[in-house]
Amino acid sequence: MPFRKPVIALIFAALLLTTLHQPLAAAPRIAPIVSGIYLLGGSENGKWIDAATTAKQLSSSDRYRVYTTAGQIGSGTATVSPSEDICTDTQFVRLKPEPKAKEFVAFGGTTNPLPRKPRLHNTSMAVYRQAVADILRAKGIAKPDVRITKIVRIDLEGDGVDEVVLSATRGNTSEPSVKAGDYSLVVLRKVINGKVQTIPLAEEYHLKPIDFAAPNTYTVPAIADFNGDGKMEIMVNWSYYEGSGAELFTVQGNKVTNVLGSGCGV
Repeated sequence: MPFRKPVIALIFAALLLTTLHQPLAAAPRIAPIVSGIYLLGGSENGKWIDAATTAKQLSSSDRYRVYTTAGQIGSGTATVSPSEDICTDTQFVRLKPEPKAKEFVAFGGTTNPLPRKPRLHNTSMAVYRQAVADILRAKGIAKPDVRITKIVRIDLEGDGVDEVVLSATRGNTSEPSVKAGDYSLVVLRKVINGKVQTIPLAEEYHLKPIDFAAPNTYTVPAIADFNGDGKMEIMVNWSYYEGSGAELFTVQGNKVTNVLGSGCGV
């Protein structure tokens, strides 16, 4: 068949021309990360993106999945906008429907943020009460009043070894004053070289009463993989009597790094 090779060549050329004129695939969208009412920023191709850059890409039709340390609790859409009054650099978020949980995070990405599910422990476990007491004594509180608020066990790095994240608070952050022995902390307990190390993420301690100290309370709303690298990040919320916010931490070995944050206070 004398015309077979020219026909094949023409078909191949047409296919090549079509391929060359195809539009380039759209770059992956930034996956927004929210804690409560705040947009912290997002992730794109494993990199952390600030809130202002992330907000420019968002629309009211974007879908979010909502999580706590107990797992996914819902999904919905969100509107994101700055305030016109105070904290004008902060991007505020309103989720629809509004989550029922007091504390939560929302993730707008398509990757699985829970490759491993966190497990909650009873806050009265003796080993962790002793760990908190040891921390408080080391910080100068001779007679610690241990009040653990949450204990979460999770394999952060996917290496088959569990870590423990715990929070504890004594004090009333709805008021500006503190009493001697008040504190709030979030720490990570991690096995490194065969030994358990306690690594602080957020902490403050008050050794004497102060009328105006504006103490913070630190809590853990969720632990999840927000940038799709298979490793879990730890969200820490902070609040005091006239403000609140959130910080996102990565963990590598015995080093924790604050990669995103947002908040508002006066």
